[in-house]
Order: sequence, then C-alpha cells, then structure tokens
Amino acid sequence: MLRAATRRDRTALIERGAFHTVPAFQESMPMRKLIVTAAAAAFLASGGAAFAAVKHTTGTVKSFDGTAMSLVLDNGSTFTLAKAFKDPGIKPGEKVRVSWDMSGKNKIAEAVKIMK
Repeated sequence: MLRAATRRDRTALIERGAFHTVPAFQESMPMRKLIVTAAAAAFLASGGAAFAAVKHTTGTVKSFDGTAMSLVLDNGSTFTLAKAFKDPGIKPGEKVRVSWDMSGKNKIAEAVKIMK
C-alpha cells in the first residue's frame, strides 16, 4: 500500500489514480440499508403482540369466589381474576361487563364492571 507523507502527496497520488477514494456517505450505504431492513422486520414481527386487544363479555354472575379468584357467568364463561383485581361488590345475579384477555388456555379478567 502506498503511504503519502503529506496532503500534497496524497492529492498527487489520487490524481494519478494510484488509489481510489469513496466518499464517506457511500461507504455507509450498505450498512444503513441493512439496519433499516432489520428495523422494519422487527417492527412488523412485533405487530401481533403490540395490538393484542382486551376482549369484553357481558353477562349475569352465576358464581363469584373472591378467595379462589374465579368468576362464572350464566352463559358458561369462566374467568380467573387477575392478582390486582379489586372487587366492586360482585354478587350472584348481577349483570356485569368483564374485560379479559387470554393467558394460555385461561381467560384472565382484568376488570369487572357492574352494569345497571
């Protein structure tokens, strides 16, 4: 490899075509394309988890057990109550709206609202 001692020597070597220089912005283009492609793929792959919506069910309470953290509606829907669940005073026979999400095969009730 040729080594130029001064700026003038380097300029002379470039003019003679002794070595080729590439502008800095062009050197980084392949890496930039790779990063943008990887970021886009990661964004699209996480789309399903990011938009998992909470579901809602309305029904009449058949049974409620605050100790066992379970709620059963008259339509047969069974829910496990979340650990952070706060009982709004649920009693059998009351009409409720349950906000829930799936965890494995279990329906986890995040919130229960008494309907009037």
